[in-house]
Amino acid sequence: MLVDDHTRPNVHTKIILPKLLEKLRSIGVRKQDIRILISTGTHRPSTQGEIREAILGEEIYEEYENLTLIHDCDENNRKIGESDEGTPIIIDERLLESSFVIPVTDSRYHYFAGISGTVKQIIPGNAGRETVRKNHTKMFHPEKGFKDEVMPGSTENNPVISEIKEMVRKVAEEVDIFCIDCILDEEEFVHLSAGDLFACHEEAKRILPKISEVKVEELGDMVIVSAGSLGINLYQAGKAFHAGWHAVKKDSQSWIIVLASCKDNYGKTLF
Repeated sequence: MLVDDHTRPNVHTKIILPKLLEKLRSIGVRKQDIRILISTGTHRPSTQGEIREAILGEEIYEEYENLTLIHDCDENNRKIGESDEGTPIIIDERLLESSFVIPVTDSRYHYFAGISGTVKQIIPGNAGRETVRKNHTKMFHPEKGFKDEVMPGSTENNPVISEIKEMVRKVAEEVDIFCIDCILDEEEFVHLSAGDLFACHEEAKRILPKISEVKVEELGDMVIVSAGSLGINLYQAGKAFHAGWHAVKKDSQSWIIVLASCKDNYGKTLF
């Protein structure tokens, strides 16, 4: 099973994972054959306290502590090919060596990949650093900054998510993948889909606009944005800045004020 790391709310993980594990055991899957892989991408490793409290919950942590693994973007990864644009497809070996992979994901708008969850649980979630670095730089125009196609909810002609999907299709040729994807409004489930990873991604594209978009009648002189549970550090709080940008006047007199706890300080050391 693939699960989110400590930078995500993980409401869905604590609800879905116990039921999924119970179902697998009931149909004959042995406990010793199960692994829970925390999809950290290029983030720092989740601490044991975070795994217990923020990701798995007490009961699952106690039962599966020794069967829980943490992805490392710099170690134990294998290259399986390249994208059409030459990005190396480097994936966690333990994922590739699995008989069956079940990503348990939470789809929501993402500020440069368009939509998170589903395919992003594989890449960048369990990818090598060079894969992530080369893919994520596709968000930038050398002169303008963010490309026009790169924004929350945008997946058509978005170079970041388009390449991610291309690369994940090659991963899916190496190992069988069955996705369970949740869509939440705060802590309330509003949609659940399961099955083909790419079908779940398409379903999220259909559902998310209904709960994630508001019409701004007039751009504001000041926009106040709460990062909510995503404001764990300054890097993640950048998503709130990006959202506020679409609602504020584009002049030197306008302000975006972001409220974020940043309990994990800046985030990644490199950032």
